[in-house]
Amino acid sequence: MSSNSSSPTPQQDNALSHIPLQQPPPGVVSNFGNATNQNSPMFTIDSALLGIMLLFFSNRIYTKAFIVRKYTWDDSVGLVIDVAILLLPIIAVMQLQLPRKQKFGVIITFMTGIL
Repeated sequence: MSSNSSSPTPQQDNALSHIPLQQPPPGVVSNFGNATNQNSPMFTIDSALLGIMLLFFSNRIYTKAFIVRKYTWDDSVGLVIDVAILLLPIIAVMQLQLPRKQKFGVIITFMTGIL
């Protein structure tokens, strides 16, 4: 590597990761070492909403296929679009370089968007 490269050295990167970009407002103390994490409540809410969405989706498919027994072209288009909306973010997230648990959380978050 040349010395005039724009990427920082590992020492510079380590030093920069321990300082804020901007000073915090008066009365606020930066806490990078033990920052608050709100992933658990969000994961719970996302999982509950995903369950509700799957319940309504399966109810619609069941009603159209077994009770009404009339499945029209608009239902097929809606089903294809629903499946595409579910699968496209999953494919993109699976290619991210994240731990499996974080990938699962991101997938759940995107899947609640179908509601």
